[in-house]
Amino acid sequence: MECPEAVRAALEYIEENLKTDITAEELAKMANYSTYHYYRLFSSVMGSSVAGYILKRRLDHALAEIACGRRATDVVYEYGFDTYAGFYKAFVKMYGCSPKKYLSI
Repeated sequence: MECPEAVRAALEYIEENLKTDITAEELAKMANYSTYHYYRLFSSVMGSSVAGYILKRRLDHALAEIACGRRATDVVYEYGFDTYAGFYKAFVKMYGCSPKKYLSI
């Protein structure tokens, strides 16, 4: 399926603002859609919810920074997780293994 401009613009915005609080309502407003319609459009194009996509991108970026040698606790706070335990739990739920094991694979 072709990616509509509204979703493409949202993906760029998400990538540029991963360390800030991003809501689906904010993205819908940027695209001039109702929140309900935007949820449906985004999930049909991307195959996941807005929140699920943002969470995955935050986990990926945080893991990449950890792999580069940054302290895990500093990184996870920057990406909006309240604790390392919260990051760990979300990571295991998304990928099925711990971040350390994932990096070793």
